[in-house]
Amino acid sequence: MQLNIGCGDQIYRNYTNLDIRNIEGAIKCDVSSSLQMRRFRGCDEICAFDILEHFPREKSREVLRMWVSLLRPSGVIRIRCPDLLHAVKVRLSDEWLELLLYGGQDYEENYHKTGYTMAMLAGLLIDLDLKIIHEEYSDAGNLEIWAQK
Repeated sequence: MQLNIGCGDQIYRNYTNLDIRNIEGAIKCDVSSSLQMRRFRGCDEICAFDILEHFPREKSREVLRMWVSLLRPSGVIRIRCPDLLHAVKVRLSDEWLELLLYGGQDYEENYHKTGYTMAMLAGLLIDLDLKIIHEEYSDAGNLEIWAQK
């Protein structure tokens, strides 16, 4: 099984797409609820793109720990989120910087409550006994990291 957590309008074929909102092609689910998420145990892959930053820092650690618990041995979690270091280093347009730091704010859950650098996120994943297998930066100001159980 492959999960696309917090999918928004990015519905992936051959994935179980989950979002807190009613979205066609997705299962409505609070992806921060271990009670709702436990039915997805045994995942080969979890994509968590553009969602981790929507939780407060302490809650994001709990949520990440719960997502990792859904992975089977050797399963992979792929995370993409805004890169705070990029926001500081690169002169972004004011509009893009605001979006990167604070989210789209066009619905209740679309606010950024925390941020990461690659080192911060890698450290958190390593603390959860995962092995970092891929790191990359995008021109759009995001970082992506893959970790294996």
